[in-house]
Amino acid sequence: MVDAYLTHGSKLVDITNEFLKACEELETGEFSMSNDFKISHAMSAIEIMDPKMDSGMDSFEWKMLNFTDKAKLTQEDVCLQTGHNVPSYDRTFVSTNLTDAIAKLRKTLRGNNTATEKHEFQALLIRFEFFSSLLEMFDFLLPSKGTLYLLNAGINETEIDPFIPNLYSAGEQLQKCLHFHKRILATINFGKQPPKDERDSLFDWLSTFDSNTYLYMSTAGLPRKLQLFSRLEGYKYIEDTLETIGEIIMSVPDYELVKKFGDLHSNILTRSVLQLILFPLNRHNLTGTIPFMQIAFNSVNRFCGYLMNNNIQDVVAQHNSYFPHLNVLFNEIFGLFERAYTCLYQTHGNNLARQWDFFHVNFDDFSILINEV
Repeated sequence: MVDAYLTHGSKLVDITNEFLKACEELETGEFSMSNDFKISHAMSAIEIMDPKMDSGMDSFEWKMLNFTDKAKLTQEDVCLQTGHNVPSYDRTFVSTNLTDAIAKLRKTLRGNNTATEKHEFQALLIRFEFFSSLLEMFDFLLPSKGTLYLLNAGINETEIDPFIPNLYSAGEQLQKCLHFHKRILATINFGKQPPKDERDSLFDWLSTFDSNTYLYMSTAGLPRKLQLFSRLEGYKYIEDTLETIGEIIMSVPDYELVKKFGDLHSNILTRSVLQLILFPLNRHNLTGTIPFMQIAFNSVNRFCGYLMNNNIQDVVAQHNSYFPHLNVLFNEIFGLFERAYTCLYQTHGNNLARQWDFFHVNFDDFSILINEV
């Protein structure tokens, strides 16, 4: 920006007033942000506008009462529409198995209905089985919504039942997800198709599908063009997401995994899963069991020791040898410095790869302070 100003300063125009006036003309929903938004929560404007980046804003909460009513009405509309527009065996399936669709997703849908032997229903059941396994996997990995609501309500962490991710059981459910996901590909052309020579596009050729759904469900951020995946694109995206979650299950606890996710194929869902697995409830215990201070201490030594003026381990060993009566005080000071590292790490935006570059600078500066202490 400085170079641009020096080169083209006479041609730059202040558009602040025009921009604010244009913002006033936006309709509700075109641009939204949380009430506690701070500039430190956002990444640079270039990164936010980059389609490869996820939004760097705070998450928003649904108005649950309104949303719950709409969800209930939507389920009734779908069942009614399906009952009016499909063959009799489909109507039988709806009446027996989709009365309470949300609850049924969490159970095996193979029951007494003989119509499920039809090929079309086999494809439908495969998808229900897939989402049922997916929900079960997240149950093993993440705290419940009720627990998170208690945290948001300000209840102390120590008063809430501890949650420890069950990686083994989550891995079993992930294998089921991958199995059903492959079967989805084999049946991806079943059911209604778009008009001839047309792509899936916004799926507005489905009578019960709202083509603006992607607008309602998108996160807060700058206005930009959004579009839905085609079925094949969606299949590949889900496959990549499942593989990434598999890497989380197989790799944690590993503090270095945070940097890896910043460099490789992560998205906002997998990064959220990683964060909640690493620190499910108690911010000081990794995966709910391992003291974070120990993990941070080991990670600093393994991956960042070369950034220090003197290796931390040498400093600690030398101090313990010459001043054993000050060990407790020294360890407390070192712990405070590690917390400072983490706080600075979190203030550099949501781009983990960029955070790592700044982290190098932090270690350089703090190493001088540690040596002085």
